[in-house]
Amino acid sequence: MSDADRTLIEATRTHRARMASALMFGSAGRSRAVNNNAKRVIGSVVLAAVVCVGCLGFAFVRHLLTDRKQTQVESAYAQALAGSPIRPTPPATADPVTGFIVDEAGRMTDPRTGWQIDRATGLAQAPDGRMVDTRTGWYVRCPGVGDRQVKAALRRGTVTLDDCYRTDPSTGMTVDPRTGRVVKK
Repeated sequence: MSDADRTLIEATRTHRARMASALMFGSAGRSRAVNNNAKRVIGSVVLAAVVCVGCLGFAFVRHLLTDRKQTQVESAYAQALAGSPIRPTPPATADPVTGFIVDEAGRMTDPRTGWQIDRATGLAQAPDGRMVDTRTGWYVRCPGVGDRQVKAALRRGTVTLDDCYRTDPSTGMTVDPRTGRVVKK
C-alpha cells in the first residue's frame, strides 16, 4: 500500500467516525459548550451566604444566652444582698451594727453559714480557704490578689473591700459591687 492509499483510508475512517458521531450526538457546534464556571461561582456565592447567615444566627443566639445569664447573675446578687436572716440563739446575741452573732467569748459567726467572721475585714473564711462576703454568700475576689491571700491583703491595706469583686459560687460569674454589673474576663 502506498502513502496515498493510506492517507485516503485514514481520511475515510475519520470522516465515517465524524458522521457517526454527528448522527448520534448532533452537530459539533451544538455539542460543544463553553465552560465559563458561572455555575460554580453562583454556587459558591450561595454557599458563602448560607454559611454567613448560620454564623450570624449562632452569634446572635449565643449573645442572647450570655445576656440572659448575666441578667440572672446580677439579679441573684441583688437578691443575695437583700436577704440575710439573723436568728441568734441564747446566750449569743445579734450585733446591732454588723448583724453577726456574737458569743460570750466575743467571736463573731455568720448566721447563714455558721462560719467564723474575721473582725478586721468582716468576711468569713470558707473551708476551702477563700473569703466569703457574709451578706451575700459570694466569694470575694480582688484584682491582682490570689483567692487565698485576700484576707492578708485586706489586713495590710493594699486593697479595700470596695476594690474587690464578688463571684457567684453556683455560676462562677463575677460582679462588680459598685456597679452591680457582670465583669468581663
